[in-house]
Amino acid sequence: MEGMIDLNDMSQWDHPVFPVAVAAQASMVAPGTLRMWFVRERITLKAGEFDPGTDAEKAGLPRLLTFRTVLTIAAAAALVRTGTDVAVAYEAAKEWTWFGEGWNGQGPCPRDPACLFELPSFTFLIHRGGPFAKVVKGNPAPDYPDLFAGGNPVPPSPTIVHLNYIDKYVRGVCEGFLRDA
Repeated sequence: MEGMIDLNDMSQWDHPVFPVAVAAQASMVAPGTLRMWFVRERITLKAGEFDPGTDAEKAGLPRLLTFRTVLTIAAAAALVRTGTDVAVAYEAAKEWTWFGEGWNGQGPCPRDPACLFELPSFTFLIHRGGPFAKVVKGNPAPDYPDLFAGGNPVPPSPTIVHLNYIDKYVRGVCEGFLRDA
């Protein structure tokens, strides 16, 4: 079937096949809200991240999104639910989906872009404000104080997004869409 992709094959993650409604469901955001994020340019997508609509009134707005973009929106939506601005949250979420972790040029990368650290480790997105975030590896019983920089004055508490849960939920929604298509 055309448009069918394998979500376990990273080389297929950048093909736009998921409608905005599927991305909204995977992000736990109302479809109208997600569309307004695009209309108001709170989320700005680059060429290749989406397939533009063909309707005259929707020209230039996304119709189909890539799996990587859906993952980014879902991680951003988790930050938005805690009060982070949409544009800031989307930029922070890209730290997970567009950048790998800890690769020194030799051997396999410990974490490819939009991937999780090997189990039993958890993968967290730590966001303290602004468009910057850090993706960290945590053990099943992590020592949370070691995840953050301390000092005086005491900075505001960071937002922690458990990316293993985001990844699992988004995959479930997207696989359901692919199965039904």
